[in-house]
Amino acid sequence: MNVDDEEGFTKLANYPSFQKLEYYDQKQIVDQINDLFKKGLEEKWLIPENEINVTNKLSEGSNSVIYDCKWRGLDIVVKMTKSKKIALLKDLLKEIKLWSCLRHPNLVQFLGFSYSQRTNEFMMLMEKINGRNLREFIEKKTSSSVSDYQKYHICIQLINVFKFLHHCNPAVIYRDLKPENIMIDKYYNVKLTDFGLSRFMPESEPFKMTGTTGTLRYMAPEVFHAQHYELKADVYGLGLIIFFVFTGTRPFEKYNLDDLKNYFSNDNIVLSTQQIRNKKLRLIIDNCIKKSHHNRWDINELFTNFTELSETRTHNTCSIA
Repeated sequence: MNVDDEEGFTKLANYPSFQKLEYYDQKQIVDQINDLFKKGLEEKWLIPENEINVTNKLSEGSNSVIYDCKWRGLDIVVKMTKSKKIALLKDLLKEIKLWSCLRHPNLVQFLGFSYSQRTNEFMMLMEKINGRNLREFIEKKTSSSVSDYQKYHICIQLINVFKFLHHCNPAVIYRDLKPENIMIDKYYNVKLTDFGLSRFMPESEPFKMTGTTGTLRYMAPEVFHAQHYELKADVYGLGLIIFFVFTGTRPFEKYNLDDLKNYFSNDNIVLSTQQIRNKKLRLIIDNCIKKSHHNRWDINELFTNFTELSETRTHNTCSIA
């Protein structure tokens, strides 16, 4: 692909914001796309446009749209940018680059990448999960209809996948943990999706990232304050997700925006976890949501303590029929 050739493989001139960029910035984007196509060809996940049949719109976010799709006899989904903005395209390219490197049973499977010359659309192909997101799943269930065993099963899967992400080389920080990004199927299997905000951590600079990235309700204090942050920001979100699973109540349920800002700014205000009856579970959550990341558990401590508690609790619920 040539940045000066408007008839090139990807007609980036159709993106209004592309033409406003300096030549160096244009070339950088073109190089990213070329590298992605090369990687896709080498690893066999660059999918010809004529193999996919995009059908119904499933959902729409602020930056992207998800569609149903047929591919090689499979029902899958595709993700596209919501509009032809270079910033959105760059985010999608980053997501594809990262997701294409990851394989785990509790991750929605990345299937490939395709480009439509007809519509000038870049498309990411993903496994389709027949289920609900965690928020829908919890809110449509009564607390009694989900057993403790099932709650522990959901949470340990989620902790496992974050242990995997945090131990990748380089480590992956997810940055947008919320119930809407966690899918649950009818067998209570967990699938984490949406890596749009995820990034590889710099290997030698663990506190490099800054900025208020993610969803406010599940955002770590250091992220809210745009301070340097690292992998423990994900652990904070995990603690709140565990709280949600076991109580059926979203954290900060009755807080408005000003209340949340006050919570982040006042060290004396803490989220009460007294709804959690099990003291060990309550202690686990409390150690995950420490406001200071220096005092907060990392993923290894969470995994060790939650696994131990989970094994104790689930074994104690067994009985002879």
